[in-house]
Amino acid sequence: MPKAYSQDLRDRIVGCVDRGASRRSTALKFEVSVSFVIRLVDQWRSTGSSRVRGKGGRPVHRLAAHGELVDRLLAAQRDMTLEELRTALAGEGVQVSRSSVDRYLTSRGLTRKKRLAMPPNRSVPMSPLPAPPGVSTSRS
Repeated sequence: MPKAYSQDLRDRIVGCVDRGASRRSTALKFEVSVSFVIRLVDQWRSTGSSRVRGKGGRPVHRLAAHGELVDRLLAAQRDMTLEELRTALAGEGVQVSRSSVDRYLTSRGLTRKKRLAMPPNRSVPMSPLPAPPGVSTSRS
């Protein structure tokens, strides 16, 4: 992300426009974009300040405040699915979507991908799927 213009430059731009210069000529004089001058002067007129506004970025995740609860739930059952974790969080009073839980866990480097059975792979040998209950797999 590019660095913000200095406060001194911002003050000089606002002062120049305030003294009657056009925004376009001010942009040429200070070698900045016209859109920057327009937005800066609009900000100054609406708020009375030409200070740099906060930089963007991703807001803190909704589950960040409940990190200890998530850790405790995962410690109790390590193979919990995303839906099970979402339901457990709802039981504790934290309402979030399944995708929100996934994004939070991914941001912490944890994954919850669960597959009950995978289709056979044609190019690589795979282990056989487990037999259904009650079916013997031993050959006698």
